[in-house]
Amino acid sequence: MKAAVLRAVGRIGIDEVEQPAPAADETLLEMRCVGLCGSDLAAFRGRHPFRRPPVVLGHEGAGRVARAAAGGRLRPGGRVALMPLLSCRECPRCESGLPHLCARRRVPG
Repeated sequence: MKAAVLRAVGRIGIDEVEQPAPAADETLLEMRCVGLCGSDLAAFRGRHPFRRPPVVLGHEGAGRVARAAAGGRLRPGGRVALMPLLSCRECPRCESGLPHLCARRRVPG
């Protein structure tokens, strides 16, 4: 599959990369569009605290479900938009509909 890869600080290429092999409880998406955000720009400039080349950029986007997780709500072919963070889903902020403010959130990618 093709991906925007930060090859070196200040240099991005469109490279052929291996398709991810998700676990049974993970969903594989066929991305239709991807945005580059502030953290991607910081990596491009060499100023991100942990994202260093080579790294695939773009963790905000939309696409279709290629393979759904076992027992999940999503179905193959369904359209999705990504929320590029993982929240605990249990704290008061998550329960009140503010998962982006979760104190235990993780940002993959």
